Amino acid sequence: MSCPGCGGAAQFEGYRPLNHVRTLVGDIVYERACYSCAECHHGYYPTDAGFHLEDERTPGYREVVALAGVHEAFAEGAEKVLRRMAGVRASASTVQRVTEAVGEMISKAVNAGQPLRAEARVWEWNVDAHGRKVAYISTDAISVPQQGPRGEKRDGRMPLVGTIFNAASRSETTRRNKEIHDIHYLSGLLLLAEMSRYLRAEAVAVGLDQADIVIALCDGGAGLEDCLLDSVSGLSPETIAILDFHHVHDHLVEFGKVFCTDTTSRPPQVSAWSTTLKERGGTTLLRELEALELTTRTATVIEAHRQLTGYLRNNSHRTDYPRYGSCPFSENWW
Repeated sequence: MSCPGCGGAAQFEGYRPLNHVRTLVGDIVYERACYSCAECHHGYYPTDAGFHLEDERTPGYREVVALAGVHEAFAEGAEKVLRRMAGVRASASTVQRVTEAVGEMISKAVNAGQPLRAEARVWEWNVDAHGRKVAYISTDAISVPQQGPRGEKRDGRMPLVGTIFNAASRSETTRRNKEIHDIHYLSGLLLLAEMSRYLRAEAVAVGLDQADIVIALCDGGAGLEDCLLDSVSGLSPETIAILDFHHVHDHLVEFGKVFCTDTTSRPPQVSAWSTTLKERGGTTLLRELEALELTTRTATVIEAHRQLTGYLRNNSHRTDYPRYGSCPFSENWW
């Protein structure tokens, strides 16, 4: 047998036991063949490599521990998730080490352009009312609070989250049960260019190039739209960028708080603006807001109005919600 390190001839030395192999059914001990290389003097266990053992842990064990590590704090993942859900006992430090090791492995795979799945599978894209195959892609930045030593406050971090999904049709789901079977997530402390590159690799792997239309969903965050458009550039005949409707609605609510001092009239006014946005589009709403009489208003109201109208003006090209609503999927997802 050739030595995997230097390529020299490795000789069989006998069988050696491996104690305390961590598995999902408990610790095991097994004997496996040992080979040693006369040139580099390293020992080699082919069976360990065949079983994909790392640090005396099986792939299944590492996967479950890493899942616990990303869903909860390491200590809580060890106590709550692993012990209660899988019957696995592990310390918080073990959960941390395994989670970080798996994260490093994923990072290397992503940087090498490898899709993050066991095997590639091209999705069967659902079709719209005109029989066109529709794919969805989105991204957003989220704030994660940070805590320093002894509980001191630190600046939060802003990881990006990217998603590619195949929206279920109306016949398959309802607004209260939006189950999606084909969906991939990407997340990390990434630059927008990195997220765009990773999303593109995932898009190619699931066959996004076989869709007739790509719906690109995001809010008004700087650079998010370009990130999505770059990730699918050249993969589909048509890409429609849509501004997250709920993000616009939140801006209307915030403006309503300063524009309508009467709390009784505020909800119907915000509702009216939201209805205009949905039924007549962002351009119509922008004209309506620009026509507001502000000469007697405070500087706070004028500044809030300037920010809102600027936001709508900058994103007017992706606020044609009446058009988006004609798609049999989109009303559930923007």
